[in-house]
Amino acid sequence: MTSGIFDSSILIDCLRGRVDAIAFLATQSTATRPHTHLFVAAELLTGARDKNEQTLIDSFLETFERWRVSSALCRAVGLRTPLAF
Repeated sequence: MTSGIFDSSILIDCLRGRVDAIAFLATQSTATRPHTHLFVAAELLTGARDKNEQTLIDSFLETFERWRVSSALCRAVGLRTPLAF
């Protein structure tokens, strides 16, 4: 099974130790590294309350392949025009 791209809501729940979120992530990521995008990584790191939490989030994010926003990604998720960044 290939994984989808995970949004901040599921990753925040994983970081908070929610068993259902952790189990869901594990079942979706069996064949490949899970995917997220750089905006989610930035959102998680911005929410870190201190250096220890930032280190924990950094370690967690190392397990993910992080996608940049590109025209191809926009088309893949159904956007007609790329986002301007």
